[in-house]
Formats: sequence, C-alpha cells, structure tokens
Amino acid sequence: MKNCIKEVLETERGKEMKRNAMKWKALAIKAFEDGGSSHKNIEEFVKHLAPSPNPKVEEHKINFFFY
Repeated sequence: MKNCIKEVLETERGKEMKRNAMKWKALAIKAFEDGGSSHKNIEEFVKHLAPSPNPKVEEHKINFFFY
C-alpha cells in the first residue's frame, strides 16, 4: 500500500493519473449540465416512464449538482 501511495504522489505516472482523473471529472460534470449528454438521456428516460397526459403541460427540468 505504501508503494502505491508513493507512486501516485511522487512519480510522473502518478501525475498523469491525476491529470486523467481531473479530465474525467470535468467531462462528467459537463455531461450532467443542462444540455449535456447524460442530462438529455435521463430526461428522455423520465419522459418514457411517465409521459404527460396533457401535451400542453410544461416539461419539468431535471437538475443535477456535483460537489
């Protein structure tokens, strides 16, 4: 375990892992923002689960928050 932690904190490979993790974090946040791919997919899924009986009813927005 000690060697793994040392590798992540002190080596170039560890720095690369951190850069990749930050990149994937940013992509995930972007995907869940309004208009992002995951946001669109979840809204579409919810529409199929509970279609509005009245097409004039305004659609509800789904909000996601990342901390």
